[in-house]
Amino acid sequence: RDLARNVPIATGAINTVVTSVVGDGLMLQSQVDREALGLSADQAETWQRQAEREFAIWARRPDFSSRLNFDEMQALILRAVLESGDVLVARRRRQDIADTYGLKLQIIEADRLSNPNNRQNTPTMVDGVELDTDGVPVAYHISTRHPDDTGNGVNREWRRFEAGTTAT
Repeated sequence: RDLARNVPIATGAINTVVTSVVGDGLMLQSQVDREALGLSADQAETWQRQAEREFAIWARRPDFSSRLNFDEMQALILRAVLESGDVLVARRRRQDIADTYGLKLQIIEADRLSNPNNRQNTPTMVDGVELDTDGVPVAYHISTRHPDDTGNGVNREWRRFEAGTTAT
């Protein structure tokens, strides 16, 4: 992180990777198995075009914070991975007035994934990841604030998100 913010060569390298990998962003290219679905070639083509249209509509406003489109989110996520090593993305539901769909994605800095009340790691809780006895993630504990956000006497609170669920 320090290099990305203070060394122009590192910043340039990250920018080059993000531009080269993400470019204009991922685009849906639908290809259904028409035989398995019992569709004619024309029906499959119609379904695929409609699926691509629907995805494009959703991709205009997928950000839970209402700031980024899908292409911009992809670039931010890759940049976060290159700078910090990790980033979390939570599926959320909220349908705003201008939205066709309620599915949203929330980008969460990996630093917010931590043990509640800064407790030490245990065999079943490691850096905010709650594990079962086999080491399989059961839940994730996300703080409401970044660890360095201590201004104005703000208290950090943690929410528990079960693995594989959609956040609300």
